Amino acid sequence: MYNTRSVGAVLMLLVTLLLAYGSYVLSLMVPAGLPPLEPFKYAALIAGSGWGVWLILALMKKRGDCCLLPTALFLVSFSWLEIYSLGLKINEPMQGPRQAVLTAISMACFLLMVLFLRNYRILEEYKYLFLCSGLALQLAVMMFGVAVNGASLWFRVGGLSFQPFEFVKIFIIIFLAAYLRQFRYWLRLGFVSKEGRLPRKALLKLGLGMAAAELILVAQRDLGMALLLFGIFIAMFYITTGRRDILLLTFVLSGGGAYFCWKYFSHVQVRVANWLDPFADAKDIGYQMCQAIFSLSNAGIDGTGLGLSKAYVIPEVVNDFTFVAITEEFGMLGCAALIVGLMILVSRSFAVAIKVQDEFGTILAAGLASLLAWQSLIIMLGDTKMIPMTGITLPFVSAGGCSLLSSFMVVALIWIIDASDVDSAGISRRPETVRASGVVSAVSPANVAGSAPTGNKKSGLKGDK
Repeated sequence: MYNTRSVGAVLMLLVTLLLAYGSYVLSLMVPAGLPPLEPFKYAALIAGSGWGVWLILALMKKRGDCCLLPTALFLVSFSWLEIYSLGLKINEPMQGPRQAVLTAISMACFLLMVLFLRNYRILEEYKYLFLCSGLALQLAVMMFGVAVNGASLWFRVGGLSFQPFEFVKIFIIIFLAAYLRQFRYWLRLGFVSKEGRLPRKALLKLGLGMAAAELILVAQRDLGMALLLFGIFIAMFYITTGRRDILLLTFVLSGGGAYFCWKYFSHVQVRVANWLDPFADAKDIGYQMCQAIFSLSNAGIDGTGLGLSKAYVIPEVVNDFTFVAITEEFGMLGCAALIVGLMILVSRSFAVAIKVQDEFGTILAAGLASLLAWQSLIIMLGDTKMIPMTGITLPFVSAGGCSLLSSFMVVALIWIIDASDVDSAGISRRPETVRASGVVSAVSPANVAGSAPTGNKKSGLKGDK
């Protein structure tokens, strides 16, 4: 792996300049009665905490990709300027300061993970604990959580809200990575093979676990998260096994499930109808999407300018439609910069998955990269009316502490995986690897064959130890 410190330093300088110029523009927008230098203070908080964490990472003996954090901070800075200006427009001036403080807290958690979780492989030993904890959290929020827009997705204590699925999705990815690595040999076998009973049993266990998670999300009316979890599962399963037959079967079953939900759930019918023709009820259920369409049509090449758009009239704009607001105020150029930033973050995360030394790290990094990719794609397609709106957050862009913290946790895990595979000079310690067709593998075919379970077949399915 080549040294990324110089590129990371350039990106950090770009983030600093963006925050400095943007905070100057925001200071001109501050209404009378509020401190005009307030934006500079919170911009300095983001830049200072970002530089502090990045310098610690760059000076560590075991060093990962030094471009991951600056790229995430670029997205955060972009969105913070927008959230701050929207907060001033909708008469909620604490939106920007709160997001800056949450960013600093999230980066502190990022640093703590890097410093104390030195060996990510220990996570594999607790895969069933992660799965059970995730399912328990979702059941708890379904029974005791606060309903928002008809869905019980939040715990609320005093003035603080907590959305557990932002962390449950990471738990499930860790479980899937450990399970798929452990039983990868059987899952790659065909049903008509000599050991056909074994892959059926492995797939049955995996299918039941994922079906339980999906059913809980459907019962909560959180169809956006159900779609996200489905995409992550498909990506991780195919990366590990290369099984196109199971992939096709999963798509057929999920298509039937989607039709069932549309047929028998009224809130799904409302969302689909609103997607097909939001102008049919533009003053009620279609109002949000109609205003988003108007904002997008007003974007142009270079946008209206920071704080000069009408995006603030969109309900929940800082949560669900931040992408639309950025596009209107920064134009197609700003939209392209945001998408390129997300693409760089996802591509570098997949690069870590390809380079890492062991299969668990490969599958885990690929799952986390798939999470960033799928989540970004789902919300951007929903904001632009290409698919029904789901209401999930855009990583590093949407307002909210849970989303921001979980996104930094994802990048921290990817950094830890990468750092475990390079020495202090930034040179990869990874041996040459061979990859089977359709499978990202960190071991040779001989080792894969040698890792086949040798336990008594009568005792059931046994994976690697």
